[in-house]
Amino acid sequence: MILFRIALSPLKIVLLAARLMGYSRFAVFVLGVFVGLAVAPSTGAEFRARVRELIEGKDPAPTAAL
Repeated sequence: MILFRIALSPLKIVLLAARLMGYSRFAVFVLGVFVGLAVAPSTGAEFRARVRELIEGKDPAPTAAL
């Protein structure tokens, strides 16, 4: 029984967040996350390296053309 409750706790948390935000706002948020992941031009490591180079004042490495 405890394993069943532990397995369902992430679902309960998501549903609670949806209820608190409102279902339409939550749906737009989830859609935005999916679109952002789908159109992301690079991995997180590449992005962090590019930001680090910009902060240090170096020219960032060129990215591949889309």
